[in-house]
Amino acid sequence: MGTRGGIRDVDAVLSANIEDAATKSAAWRARYDLTEGLKRWSVWSSLAWHDIRIRYTRTMLGPLWITVSMAVFVFAMGFVFSRILNSEIHEYVPFFTAGFLVWGLISGILNEASNTFSQASTIILSVSAPYSMHVYRAVLRQLIIFGHNALVFIGVVVVFGVPVTPATLLFLPALALICVVLAWMNLVVALVGCRFRDLQPIITAVLQLLFFVTPLMWERGLLADKAHPLWVDANPFYHLVDIVRAPLLGKVPSLVTVASVLVMAVAGWYLSYILYVRFRRRVPYWL
Repeated sequence: MGTRGGIRDVDAVLSANIEDAATKSAAWRARYDLTEGLKRWSVWSSLAWHDIRIRYTRTMLGPLWITVSMAVFVFAMGFVFSRILNSEIHEYVPFFTAGFLVWGLISGILNEASNTFSQASTIILSVSAPYSMHVYRAVLRQLIIFGHNALVFIGVVVVFGVPVTPATLLFLPALALICVVLAWMNLVVALVGCRFRDLQPIITAVLQLLFFVTPLMWERGLLADKAHPLWVDANPFYHLVDIVRAPLLGKVPSLVTVASVLVMAVAGWYLSYILYVRFRRRVPYWL
C-alpha cells in the first residue's frame, strides 16, 4: 500500500509539473508572438499599405476617394443636423467632423476585426510567423485611412476657424493610446471571430446602435436639462472618441476620460493576453 501510495504521489507531482510546463510554454509562446510581431513592423506595415493599394486599384483618385467620401458626408450631415439641433454651423461642423473622424477609426477596426485571421489564413497556414502581425496590420491599415480622412478635418479647421491651442498637441499621445486599446480589441474579436464566423453581423449591428447613443452627432451637454448623463459616462466608446476629439478642437480631455482610457488599455491587454495564452494554438485549426 505504501509503495502504491508513493507511486500515486509521484504520478501526481509529475502530472502537475507537466501541466505547469505546458502552461508556461503557452504563456511564453503568446508573449513571444506579441513582442516578435511588433518587431516585424516592416512586414506588417508593408502588408497594410498593400491592402490599401489593392482596395483602390484601377481607380482615378485611388485612396483619395476616402477623403472625398468623408468630405461629402460630414459637410452634408453637418449642415442638416446643425439645423435640426439648432446649433451654430461653425461650431457644429468641427465637432461632428472630429467625432466622426475618430469613430471611423474605431468602427473600421472593429468591423474588420472578426476577419483578421481568416483573411490572412494563407499566410498563417504556410508561413511560420507571429499571428499578432495581422492584428497590427489591421490597426495600421485603418490608421492610414484615418490619415486620409484627417485631410478633411484640416480643411474644416481652415474654413471654420477651429482654434489651435497647446492642448492640440495632446492629439498625438491620445491617438497612440486609443490605438493601444483598439489593438487588444482587435485581437479578442479576431480570436472569437475565427471560431464563430457569424460574429461579423453582430458587431455591425452593435456599432450602428453605438453610433447613435454615443455623442457624435449630438453634444453631451444637450442632455443636461433632460436626463442625467451617467449612461453617457459609462459608455467606453464616448471616452475613446473624446480623448482624441477634444485636442482636435483645441481642448484638454477630462480626467475621467483619460483615466477611463488608461484603465481600458491596461486591463484590456491583461485580459486579452490571458485569452491569447489559452486559445492562440487553436487559431490554425479554426481557419
